[in-house]
Parts: sequence; C-alpha cells; structure tokens
Amino acid sequence: MKIESCTFVKCVVLFVCILIASLGIIITAFIPKELAFMGIILGAVSLFIFLMYWNFGGLTITLTSNQLEIAYGIFNCKKIPLHKITNCDITKAYFRIYGGVGI
Repeated sequence: MKIESCTFVKCVVLFVCILIASLGIIITAFIPKELAFMGIILGAVSLFIFLMYWNFGGLTITLTSNQLEIAYGIFNCKKIPLHKITNCDITKAYFRIYGGVGI
C-alpha cells in the first residue's frame, strides 16, 4: 500500500518552489551585485522545500510473508519481523506527542 500526498498539496508545493526560485532569479538579474546573495538564498530555500517534500511526500507499507516494511521518505525505512509484533491497536496521533498529525 502506498499513500501519497494529494494533488492539491503537490501543486501548492510546486507553485511555492517555482515562485521562490523565480524571485531568486529576478533578484539576481536586476539587483546590484552586492545583493546577489539574496537570489542564492531564495534558490537554496526553494531547493530545500522541494527536497523535503520529495523525501516526505509518501508512505509505503509492504507486508511480506515474514516482515512488515515501512518507508516514509528516503531515509526513514524500517523492517519489522512479524514474530516481534505482539499486538496492533488503533491510536490517535496527537500533535504534542508526535510533532505532527501525519501525511
């Protein structure tokens, strides 16, 4: 099962990245060279937002015959052997506990 962010979120993130990158290009092209670092900073911010979205844009859950694989982004991958799972409960994700509410 793969859960991805909705199309609206993808469009908003893409729009924000393009807007920030465009502002960086405009500032770099039309502002004096002393302020060119602002264009570089805006480009770096745009790249950071895009990479964070790309990394955390979906959740993949795979159940095999002997393990449960959970991948949330590129760097967050966990494999749990089925024999180590003792129970499964429904829980509510509280912002104060997990720092967010999910995808």
